[in-house]
Amino acid sequence: MERYPLFFKFKDVVYGKGFLAQVVAIGRTLLVREEDEWWLYGVQPGGMAERGKDQSLTLRHFRATYRNVLLDIASDSEDFENFCKTADSFFKEIDEEDEREWNEARQKIKSGKMDVTEKAWPLAREKGNIESTIEITLLEADARFAIGDNDKQKLREGPILADTDFARAA
Repeated sequence: MERYPLFFKFKDVVYGKGFLAQVVAIGRTLLVREEDEWWLYGVQPGGMAERGKDQSLTLRHFRATYRNVLLDIASDSEDFENFCKTADSFFKEIDEEDEREWNEARQKIKSGKMDVTEKAWPLAREKGNIESTIEITLLEADARFAIGDNDKQKLREGPILADTDFARAA
């Protein structure tokens, strides 16, 4: 099985009950080739996985699932403070098994036993360490804002997604 450790950066704008927030997350995923499909497992945040017929589709599915989790959190949150607390807890969950496999795959790349750019697709290589972080900023507070306002937004699609930076192979 082929395993590729990735860093990601997602930027989201989320409406909630009385607030508009920007969420910027830098996390880790493990891309795995299993027979005829690709799987992307969340390392941090953990507990998420998506699959697709190719890497790009798998990344799109994972991105959409991540956004949907944020929207679910916003929907369940009574206010901005509760949204921040719950989103932060979600993001800080680490899947320990996937983290172990992520570290092993990264070590293979660092030691030269696996060349990510030839095996997967051309990605910028991140040789340093990137901390997983989540930053949530209140953009505006307004009692008229509601979770339904998220329906007005559409994810912009590009080669992967315009608001996604998967260009960091660990």
